Amino acid sequence: MPSSVLAVLMLLAAHPVTYLGRLVTVVDPGTEGPGGFYPKGEAKVCVQGREEKDCYKAPEGFGRMPGLSVVELRKGELALFFEAASGGVSGWSVHFALLKFCDRDQFPCGVGELRNLLPYGLAVSNQSRHALWELPEISDSKVFLTAYGVWGPREAHYSDHRCIVSVYVRRPDDFDGLSYYLADQFMSIRSYGYKNGELDDVLGAERQEILARLKRVKASWPQETKSIKPE
Repeated sequence: MPSSVLAVLMLLAAHPVTYLGRLVTVVDPGTEGPGGFYPKGEAKVCVQGREEKDCYKAPEGFGRMPGLSVVELRKGELALFFEAASGGVSGWSVHFALLKFCDRDQFPCGVGELRNLLPYGLAVSNQSRHALWELPEISDSKVFLTAYGVWGPREAHYSDHRCIVSVYVRRPDDFDGLSYYLADQFMSIRSYGYKNGELDDVLGAERQEILARLKRVKASWPQETKSIKPE
């Protein structure tokens, strides 16, 4: 079967999401190899009525288990949360994106195209946690957080690990104030376990440390950045 026909069939078979009155669908490339542990290509997010070139495409190698949902970044502002996994058996990576329609024609996308508000290459290991938190003392938009285990000496894959916690905050940039930037990152002192296919609640356990550090980070921002909110 030609690859173009297969892509269409996968698009039709997927469950569409409605976002701002438009149907949005994940194009799943399918898997290959014993057990289906490796994607045949990259997953895409496509908007009904747009050309294929306007689809959001995951980075190279990320095509397994794609998922899409609508999230609220702040009151009245919605975005699409997209994730897709790389190939692997006991260990792999997961890519995340927060997608919004461009509302005006400017770099790096035109009106109606999907723009990723997170750093494009953002990915964590499958031994990870992620969340969107409301932290009005830091930003009027929700804060995106990840935590993933890091191997230390004499540690096996599914041993307890210390974790890298990363916090992405929305603050004005040189273009339009939409993007999320890495605001803070640290390694936990405590080690966390991975049980029944899920990492312990690292973010919840480290919440106090995360908030204390973010307050210090925000205090270092230029005054004009502290007071400006995204349009």
